[in-house]
Amino acid sequence: DGQRAKARLVIIGYEDPDIDVVSNDAPTLTKDGRMAVLQTVASNQWQLISFDVSTAFLHGRGDGRELGIHPTPELREALQMGPGDQCALDGGAYGRIDAPYLWYCEFRDELIKQGCTQCPLDPCVFGLYSPDGAGGMKCHGALGIHVDDGIAGGDKKFHDMLRRVENRFKFGAFEKGEFKYTGIHFKQWDDCSIEYDQIDYVDKISPISVSKSRRLQPNAEVTSEERSSLRSLIGALQYAAVHTRPDISAKVGELQSSVVKATVNELLLANKVLMEAKQHKVSLMVLPIAPNEVTYCAFSDASFLSNKQNNAHQGTLIFATTPELIENRRTVVAPVAWTSKKIPRVVRSTLGAEAAALCNSIDRLLWIRVLWAWMKNPLCNWREPEKLLQHEKKSAVVTDCRSLYDLLTRTAIPQCSEHRTTIECLLIRERLQENCLARWVSSQAMLSDCLTKTMDSQVLRECLKSGKYCLRDENHVLKERLDRRQRIEWVKSHSSAHQTE
Repeated sequence: DGQRAKARLVIIGYEDPDIDVVSNDAPTLTKDGRMAVLQTVASNQWQLISFDVSTAFLHGRGDGRELGIHPTPELREALQMGPGDQCALDGGAYGRIDAPYLWYCEFRDELIKQGCTQCPLDPCVFGLYSPDGAGGMKCHGALGIHVDDGIAGGDKKFHDMLRRVENRFKFGAFEKGEFKYTGIHFKQWDDCSIEYDQIDYVDKISPISVSKSRRLQPNAEVTSEERSSLRSLIGALQYAAVHTRPDISAKVGELQSSVVKATVNELLLANKVLMEAKQHKVSLMVLPIAPNEVTYCAFSDASFLSNKQNNAHQGTLIFATTPELIENRRTVVAPVAWTSKKIPRVVRSTLGAEAAALCNSIDRLLWIRVLWAWMKNPLCNWREPEKLLQHEKKSAVVTDCRSLYDLLTRTAIPQCSEHRTTIECLLIRERLQENCLARWVSSQAMLSDCLTKTMDSQVLRECLKSGKYCLRDENHVLKERLDRRQRIEWVKSHSSAHQTE
């Protein structure tokens, strides 16, 4: 029938005598690193590829320690070993406590040997470069590795390098254009834009079974089995929220905080979030913006005492975009990073919460901008970001807190009732000197508000669907409140005057 038998020898790793001291902290590809690789591929209009390495852990070289293993009966018989004989373990093996680390080192060393440069900001990101003759570097390709899976793209020189790597490590699957990578579906379109989603993944998540009698007791404490089912569902939703579903991030985060004291009502809420995720299918894009035209815009929002636990929450949503956005023109936007979490300290006012959230948003924006600068030119001075970013495209950080915006844009020293908030405002001012603008939008046009509280996410989903946005001149923003329909219209299209400016 064409099937092939497969067997795998797995050692008992926890019996390693040096388990407490051996290095086993193998890095994995970060989300920011993966997005940097994808943006590099799309911006340079290369074909997106994915591959995995067959029997990766068996390629790892030993670390010089003398290790012995007790053979299985089948192995003892095949090698005609005596009752007291042992096998020497010289290299990598499945089950070995440091197998992922040894494999990572082996693959990293081979990539460097073949001319790749390792990113100092993400050890699982590599680029292939050559001098461009003008004092800079030309990028031939980018690669991200997650254990034994790789995602990459590049020109002929890059593919020649990859073939040499394949000669050293046999590749298993090698896919182009459309594939699944770490549970995410990727598809590249003819214009080299990259679409990615977890629609099938979300559709396969099963809701928690709650009987009719239990539904009539919404305040009853959950059983141990129901709590386990709740944790399982939240974990499945969390994976989607982190990678492709910013629209449900706040709702999933609130569910996570309620597991310990969960009631039947939390089971119903979890099912409701799952139903929302299934009903509203979301796919995200990486756009083929020219490498030197890529810039970033961060939306920062906070909610003060937003839930039953009286915690302040912060939401950050960072888009890759073009300089036209800073110029108040409608242009493309594609999400690259988002967070939805509690503010890790006590704040006493809405202004304090907004300032704390904005500090964290600017930090994340700085990191992504420096990472992108390195992807374009690994010779850049990433150790001094304040100097490096002066030569990058201007970025923006957007808030809907008018009092915070006024404090950041006026020349006078901020006067706040909380001195901690005053200090944070001064720090934000200093960070804005890194070629970054503070912008204000009305609350109805804030895209990250659904990352701070449980609320309708339709405005954000509409923006993700259209892939367009426009900042407005703060002095001309309409003052009247907008209802939900007008909010969605804000995202869909702005006045023709702004489109033709």
